[in-house]
Amino acid sequence: MKIAFYLALLVVTISSTVADFPVASSRKLMCALTPGSKTNCCNDIVCPEDDPPVCGSDGVTYPNSCELSFANCNNPERNITQIADGVCAVPQVST
Repeated sequence: MKIAFYLALLVVTISSTVADFPVASSRKLMCALTPGSKTNCCNDIVCPEDDPPVCGSDGVTYPNSCELSFANCNNPERNITQIADGVCAVPQVST
């Protein structure tokens, strides 16, 4: 009976420790530390849906700054930056 108690205690301790570990961040860090990696680390980005839209330097209105960062991650050669809060003057909404 004591063994079962200690095993259960060990499982709870390990589970709570693992639950606090940021998995996505670890994957991003691993991708960043692996030069020439074929892994697309951009797919680890999870964007909130309730942030306000932003205007990118490419003239595209992005749903939020996270989505702009996601687009920039997938197309680093474009070097997209946020130039304004809200929608762009010439609306080209990104989907």
